[in-house]
Amino acid sequence: MNARAPHARLVFASCLALTVMFGTGVAGTQGTDKTIYVSALDAEGRPVTDMTVADFAVREDGTQDREIVSAVLATEPVDIAMLADTSGGGDEYVHDIRAGFKAFVQDVLAKSPKSQLALWEFGQAAVRVQDFTSDLAELEKDVTRIYPKQKAPSVLLEAIYDASEALAKRETPHRAILSLNLEPGDEQSSQEPKKVNASLQKSRAQLWSLSVQKGTLKNAQRDLVLNTLVRNAGGRREYIVTQSAIEQYMKRFAAALTSQYALTYKRPSGSAQVVQTGSRRPGVTVVAGIFAPR
Repeated sequence: MNARAPHARLVFASCLALTVMFGTGVAGTQGTDKTIYVSALDAEGRPVTDMTVADFAVREDGTQDREIVSAVLATEPVDIAMLADTSGGGDEYVHDIRAGFKAFVQDVLAKSPKSQLALWEFGQAAVRVQDFTSDLAELEKDVTRIYPKQKAPSVLLEAIYDASEALAKRETPHRAILSLNLEPGDEQSSQEPKKVNASLQKSRAQLWSLSVQKGTLKNAQRDLVLNTLVRNAGGRREYIVTQSAIEQYMKRFAAALTSQYALTYKRPSGSAQVVQTGSRRPGVTVVAGIFAPR
Protein backbone atom coordinates (compact mmCIF):
# COMPACT_ATOMS: atom_id res chain seq x y z
CA MET A 1 0.00 0.00 0.00
CA ASN A 2 1.22 3.44 -0.81
CA ALA A 3 -0.39 6.69 0.34
CA ARG A 4 1.04 9.31 -2.00
CA ALA A 5 -1.33 12.22 -1.64
CA PRO A 6 -0.84 14.80 1.14
CA HIS A 7 -3.73 15.11 3.56
CA ALA A 8 -5.47 18.19 4.87
CA ARG A 9 -3.79 19.77 7.86
CA LEU A 10 -3.49 23.06 9.71
CA VAL A 11 -1.40 24.92 7.16
CA PHE A 12 -3.82 27.63 6.16
CA ALA A 13 -1.65 29.31 3.55
CA SER A 14 -1.36 26.15 1.44
CA CYS A 15 -5.13 25.97 0.99
CA LEU A 16 -5.23 29.30 -0.84
CA ALA A 17 -2.91 27.97 -3.53
CA LEU A 18 -5.54 25.43 -4.52
CA THR A 19 -7.72 28.13 -6.01
CA VAL A 20 -5.16 28.83 -8.71
CA MET A 21 -6.21 25.98 -11.01
CA PHE A 22 -9.97 26.50 -10.87
CA GLY A 23 -10.77 29.58 -8.75
CA THR A 24 -13.79 29.90 -6.49
CA GLY A 25 -16.88 32.06 -6.60
CA VAL A 26 -18.03 34.55 -4.02
CA ALA A 27 -20.39 33.05 -1.47
CA GLY A 28 -22.14 34.05 1.71
CA THR A 29 -24.49 36.65 3.10
CA GLN A 30 -24.05 39.22 5.81
CA GLY A 31 -24.07 38.61 9.53
CA THR A 32 -24.99 34.94 9.69
CA ASP A 33 -23.63 31.75 11.23
CA LYS A 34 -22.14 29.29 8.74
CA THR A 35 -21.92 25.52 9.05
CA ILE A 36 -19.50 23.16 7.34
CA TYR A 37 -18.99 19.40 7.70
CA VAL A 38 -15.50 18.22 8.60
CA SER A 39 -13.76 15.02 9.63
CA ALA A 40 -11.24 14.85 12.47
CA LEU A 41 -8.84 11.93 11.99
CA ASP A 42 -5.90 10.55 13.93
CA ALA A 43 -2.58 9.50 12.40
CA GLU A 44 -4.06 6.15 11.37
CA GLY A 45 -7.02 7.75 9.62
CA ARG A 46 -9.49 6.83 12.38
CA PRO A 47 -12.21 9.28 13.47
CA VAL A 48 -11.59 11.35 16.60
CA THR A 49 -14.99 11.84 18.21
CA ASP A 50 -14.26 13.94 21.31
CA MET A 51 -13.23 17.22 19.67
CA THR A 52 -14.51 20.52 21.11
CA VAL A 53 -14.76 24.07 19.83
CA ALA A 54 -11.31 24.78 21.24
CA ASP A 55 -9.79 22.02 19.11
CA PHE A 56 -10.74 23.60 15.76
CA ALA A 57 -9.63 26.71 13.90
CA VAL A 58 -11.44 28.43 11.02
CA ARG A 59 -10.13 31.19 8.76
CA GLU A 60 -11.70 32.83 5.73
CA ASP A 61 -9.83 34.24 2.74
CA GLY A 62 -6.47 33.67 4.37
CA THR A 63 -6.70 36.49 6.91
CA GLN A 64 -9.99 36.46 8.80
CA ASP A 65 -10.00 34.13 11.81
CA ARG A 66 -13.59 33.26 12.68
CA GLU A 67 -15.24 32.57 16.02
CA ILE A 68 -16.43 28.97 16.22
CA VAL A 69 -19.74 28.75 18.06
CA SER A 70 -20.30 24.98 18.04
CA ALA A 71 -18.61 21.74 17.05
CA VAL A 72 -20.92 18.74 17.38
CA LEU A 73 -20.98 15.32 15.79
CA ALA A 74 -23.36 15.59 12.85
CA THR A 75 -26.75 13.97 13.31
CA GLU A 76 -28.01 14.72 9.80
CA PRO A 77 -28.03 11.80 7.36
CA VAL A 78 -25.40 11.96 4.65
CA ASP A 79 -26.27 11.46 0.99
CA ILE A 80 -23.46 9.69 -0.85
CA ALA A 81 -22.93 9.12 -4.56
CA MET A 82 -20.71 6.08 -5.14
CA LEU A 83 -18.72 5.92 -8.40
CA ALA A 84 -17.36 2.57 -9.59
CA ASP A 85 -14.74 2.17 -12.33
CA THR A 86 -16.08 -0.21 -14.99
CA SER A 87 -13.54 0.67 -17.68
CA GLY A 88 -11.71 -2.15 -19.42
CA GLY A 89 -8.87 -4.12 -17.89
CA GLY A 90 -10.19 -4.46 -14.36
CA ASP A 91 -11.46 -8.05 -14.47
CA GLU A 92 -9.08 -9.33 -11.80
CA TYR A 93 -10.19 -6.58 -9.39
CA VAL A 94 -13.93 -7.22 -9.57
CA HIS A 95 -14.20 -9.35 -6.42
CA ASP A 96 -12.33 -6.82 -4.28
CA ILE A 97 -14.16 -3.83 -5.77
CA ARG A 98 -17.52 -5.41 -5.01
CA ALA A 99 -16.40 -6.36 -1.49
CA GLY A 100 -15.23 -2.80 -0.87
CA PHE A 101 -18.48 -1.16 -1.95
CA LYS A 102 -20.52 -3.74 -0.05
CA ALA A 103 -18.57 -3.06 3.15
CA PHE A 104 -18.97 0.68 2.60
CA VAL A 105 -22.77 0.63 2.28
CA GLN A 106 -23.10 -1.77 5.21
CA ASP A 107 -20.99 0.42 7.50
CA VAL A 108 -22.66 3.68 6.45
CA LEU A 109 -26.20 2.40 6.95
CA ALA A 110 -25.32 0.64 10.20
CA LYS A 111 -24.10 3.95 11.65
CA SER A 112 -26.56 6.25 9.85
CA PRO A 113 -29.68 4.32 8.77
CA LYS A 114 -31.38 7.36 7.25
CA SER A 115 -28.50 8.15 4.96
CA GLN A 116 -29.09 7.48 1.28
CA LEU A 117 -26.62 6.16 -1.26
CA ALA A 118 -26.64 5.98 -5.05
CA LEU A 119 -24.37 4.09 -7.46
CA TRP A 120 -22.82 5.23 -10.74
CA GLU A 121 -20.49 3.35 -13.07
CA PHE A 122 -18.09 5.17 -15.41
CA GLY A 123 -16.81 2.77 -18.06
CA GLN A 124 -17.57 4.21 -21.53
CA ALA A 125 -20.32 6.41 -20.06
CA ALA A 126 -21.36 7.78 -16.68
CA VAL A 127 -24.48 5.79 -15.82
CA ARG A 128 -26.54 5.95 -12.64
CA VAL A 129 -27.15 2.29 -11.78
CA GLN A 130 -29.11 2.93 -8.59
CA ASP A 131 -30.83 6.09 -7.38
CA PHE A 132 -30.48 7.32 -3.80
CA THR A 133 -31.87 4.82 -1.34
CA SER A 134 -31.45 3.51 2.21
CA ASP A 135 -32.38 -0.02 1.11
CA LEU A 136 -29.33 -2.09 2.02
CA ALA A 137 -30.48 -5.20 0.14
CA GLU A 138 -31.06 -3.21 -3.03
CA LEU A 139 -27.66 -1.54 -2.80
CA GLU A 140 -25.89 -4.84 -2.16
CA LYS A 141 -27.61 -6.34 -5.20
CA ASP A 142 -26.46 -3.50 -7.42
CA VAL A 143 -22.91 -3.73 -6.11
CA THR A 144 -22.73 -7.39 -7.13
CA ARG A 145 -23.40 -6.32 -10.72
CA ILE A 146 -20.30 -4.12 -10.99
CA TYR A 147 -18.21 -5.48 -13.86
CA PRO A 148 -15.72 -3.91 -16.30
CA LYS A 149 -16.66 -3.34 -19.92
CA GLN A 150 -14.05 -4.67 -22.33
CA LYS A 151 -11.99 -1.92 -23.99
CA ALA A 152 -14.20 0.78 -22.45
CA PRO A 153 -12.44 4.04 -21.53
CA SER A 154 -12.90 5.79 -18.19
CA VAL A 155 -15.08 8.89 -17.91
CA LEU A 156 -14.47 9.58 -14.23
CA LEU A 157 -14.77 13.37 -14.52
CA GLU A 158 -18.16 13.02 -16.18
CA ALA A 159 -19.31 10.76 -13.35
CA ILE A 160 -18.13 13.23 -10.70
CA TYR A 161 -19.99 16.03 -12.48
CA ASP A 162 -23.21 14.02 -12.86
CA ALA A 163 -23.11 12.89 -9.23
CA SER A 164 -22.43 16.42 -8.01
CA GLU A 165 -25.33 17.81 -10.03
CA ALA A 166 -27.62 15.14 -8.56
CA LEU A 167 -26.44 15.85 -5.02
CA ALA A 168 -27.05 19.58 -5.45
CA LYS A 169 -30.77 18.78 -5.68
CA ARG A 170 -30.85 16.73 -2.47
CA GLU A 171 -32.50 18.13 0.67
CA THR A 172 -29.79 17.25 3.17
CA PRO A 173 -26.83 19.66 3.25
CA HIS A 174 -24.53 16.78 4.24
CA ARG A 175 -23.28 15.34 0.94
CA ALA A 176 -20.35 13.34 -0.39
CA ILE A 177 -19.02 11.50 -3.43
CA LEU A 178 -17.01 8.29 -3.10
CA SER A 179 -15.04 7.22 -6.17
CA LEU A 180 -12.95 4.14 -6.83
CA ASN A 181 -10.81 4.13 -9.96
CA LEU A 182 -8.02 2.03 -11.44
CA GLU A 183 -4.71 3.55 -12.47
CA PRO A 184 -3.53 3.86 -15.16
CA GLY A 185 -6.83 4.73 -16.80
CA ASP A 186 -7.73 5.62 -20.37
CA GLU A 187 -9.55 8.79 -19.33
CA GLN A 188 -11.70 10.21 -22.12
CA SER A 189 -14.09 12.49 -20.24
CA SER A 190 -15.41 15.36 -22.30
CA GLN A 191 -16.28 17.31 -19.16
CA GLU A 192 -14.01 20.28 -18.46
CA PRO A 193 -12.29 20.26 -15.04
CA LYS A 194 -13.42 23.83 -14.32
CA LYS A 195 -17.03 22.82 -14.83
CA VAL A 196 -16.61 19.81 -12.54
CA ASN A 197 -15.07 22.04 -9.89
CA ALA A 198 -17.91 24.56 -10.20
CA SER A 199 -20.45 21.77 -9.80
CA LEU A 200 -18.74 20.53 -6.64
CA GLN A 201 -18.76 24.05 -5.30
CA LYS A 202 -22.48 24.35 -6.00
CA SER A 203 -23.36 21.04 -4.38
CA ARG A 204 -20.90 21.39 -1.45
CA ALA A 205 -20.30 17.65 -1.80
CA GLN A 206 -17.01 16.31 -0.46
CA LEU A 207 -14.97 14.00 -2.70
CA TRP A 208 -13.39 10.86 -1.22
CA SER A 209 -11.27 9.05 -3.77
CA LEU A 210 -9.54 5.65 -3.73
CA SER A 211 -7.16 4.89 -6.61
CA VAL A 212 -5.88 1.35 -7.16
CA GLN A 213 -2.57 1.60 -8.97
CA LYS A 214 -2.33 -1.53 -11.12
CA GLY A 215 0.37 -0.12 -13.39
CA THR A 216 2.60 2.85 -14.10
CA LEU A 217 0.74 6.14 -13.91
CA LYS A 218 0.18 7.35 -17.47
CA ASN A 219 -2.48 10.02 -17.14
CA ALA A 220 -0.72 12.76 -15.20
CA GLN A 221 -3.35 15.35 -16.08
CA ARG A 222 -6.22 13.35 -14.63
CA ASP A 223 -4.13 12.65 -11.55
CA LEU A 224 -3.51 16.36 -11.05
CA VAL A 225 -7.14 17.28 -11.63
CA LEU A 226 -8.44 14.61 -9.26
CA ASN A 227 -6.03 15.68 -6.52
CA THR A 228 -7.13 19.30 -6.87
CA LEU A 229 -10.83 18.45 -6.89
CA VAL A 230 -10.42 16.42 -3.69
CA ARG A 231 -8.58 19.25 -1.96
CA ASN A 232 -11.08 21.90 -3.06
CA ALA A 233 -14.19 19.90 -2.18
CA GLY A 234 -12.77 18.26 0.94
CA GLY A 235 -12.18 14.55 1.47
CA ARG A 236 -9.17 12.36 0.95
CA ARG A 237 -7.42 10.73 -1.95
CA GLU A 238 -5.67 7.47 -1.22
CA TYR A 239 -3.52 5.34 -3.52
CA ILE A 240 -3.09 1.61 -2.95
CA VAL A 241 -1.18 -1.01 -4.90
CA THR A 242 -2.70 -4.08 -3.26
CA GLN A 243 -6.26 -4.79 -4.36
CA SER A 244 -7.03 -6.72 -1.17
CA ALA A 245 -6.74 -3.38 0.68
CA ILE A 246 -9.76 -1.92 -1.13
CA GLU A 247 -12.23 -3.08 1.52
CA GLN A 248 -10.06 -1.76 4.36
CA TYR A 249 -9.90 1.74 2.86
CA MET A 250 -13.57 1.80 1.94
CA LYS A 251 -14.41 1.01 5.56
CA ARG A 252 -12.11 3.85 6.66
CA PHE A 253 -13.98 6.24 4.40
CA ALA A 254 -17.32 5.04 5.75
CA ALA A 255 -16.16 5.60 9.32
CA ALA A 256 -14.90 9.10 8.51
CA LEU A 257 -18.08 10.15 6.71
CA THR A 258 -20.39 8.91 9.46
CA SER A 259 -18.37 10.56 12.25
CA GLN A 260 -18.14 14.08 10.89
CA TYR A 261 -18.61 17.28 12.83
CA ALA A 262 -21.07 20.02 12.01
CA LEU A 263 -18.78 22.99 12.61
CA THR A 264 -20.58 26.32 12.97
CA TYR A 265 -18.77 29.65 12.96
CA LYS A 266 -19.65 33.33 12.77
CA ARG A 267 -19.18 35.40 9.65
CA PRO A 268 -19.84 38.91 10.99
CA SER A 269 -20.39 40.61 7.64
CA GLY A 270 -19.67 40.45 3.96
CA SER A 271 -18.90 37.36 1.92
CA ALA A 272 -16.02 34.91 1.55
CA GLN A 273 -14.42 32.90 -1.22
CA VAL A 274 -12.29 30.42 0.71
CA VAL A 275 -12.70 28.78 4.11
CA GLN A 276 -9.74 27.06 5.74
CA THR A 277 -10.12 24.69 8.65
CA GLY A 278 -7.52 23.17 10.93
CA SER A 279 -6.91 21.32 14.16
CA ARG A 280 -5.38 22.80 17.29
CA ARG A 281 -5.05 19.34 18.85
CA PRO A 282 -1.68 17.65 18.17
CA GLY A 283 -1.93 14.44 16.17
CA VAL A 284 -5.36 15.23 14.72
CA THR A 285 -5.96 16.16 11.08
CA VAL A 286 -9.08 18.04 10.03
CA VAL A 287 -10.37 17.07 6.59
CA ALA A 288 -12.49 19.77 4.97
CA GLY A 289 -12.93 21.58 1.70
CA ILE A 290 -12.07 25.19 0.91
CA PHE A 291 -15.38 26.25 -0.65
CA ALA A 292 -16.84 28.90 1.63
CA PRO A 293 -20.44 28.18 2.67
CA ARG A 294 -23.06 30.45 1.18
